[in-house]
Amino acid sequence: MTSPEFLEEPQAEKQPKEIERKFRVDALPVNLNDFEHVKIHQGYLVIGNDDSEVRLRDKDGSYTLTVKSKGTMTRGEHEVLIDPHQFSQLWPATEGKRIEKTRYTIPQDDRVIELDVYEDAE
Repeated sequence: MTSPEFLEEPQAEKQPKEIERKFRVDALPVNLNDFEHVKIHQGYLVIGNDDSEVRLRDKDGSYTLTVKSKGTMTRGEHEVLIDPHQFSQLWPATEGKRIEKTRYTIPQDDRVIELDVYEDAE
């Protein structure tokens, strides 16, 4: 007898990986506002000792909950869209662990540079 399809074990999916390289810049480009940019409000629900994290993000009215696995340059990342109500219910739990930044998208040859300019952190 076979089990109903909905009871079967889901096939293991490959966890998405994020490869991130960070650099501190000495000076901002003069024409920075000419590039596409977006305001980001971000708060952390959990930051683990191993650099794993669970964060909330409001990126121009698009709300997400993201879980990042431990690691430095390469790590797993799962992101789900949440609605404004869910975001507002969870946001108070990030008090004291928030950042605001503007992300500029700068084309560079066959790549894209994402330049984050941070506001004062809480």
